[in-house]
Amino acid sequence: MSGFVFEKHSKYCVLGFTAALEAMSSSDVEKATAVISDLVRDARTSAVQIDMSQLQKIPAGLLPSLVRVWKAMEQQDRRFVIFASQPAVREELKQNGLDGL
Repeated sequence: MSGFVFEKHSKYCVLGFTAALEAMSSSDVEKATAVISDLVRDARTSAVQIDMSQLQKIPAGLLPSLVRVWKAMEQQDRRFVIFASQPAVREELKQNGLDGL
């Protein structure tokens, strides 16, 4: 159980987090998402769409993974879009300074 789905498209990639991630401990979340930076870097795209629409809350350990993905991208070209439908998720992103992505 990885807790996410990764899709590479020609000009961008999509990273969708599943509800299964919410049931994991923070260390399991970090282990499961540790490969995401490599997947994004290997995709060689400058845009990542993060889909958090299936999450009711942000699991502990997920935000550091998102920051690692952001830092792994080429700084001059990176576009990082986060889609979150739950108010609790959007509020937590805002509180952590990630709402402007």
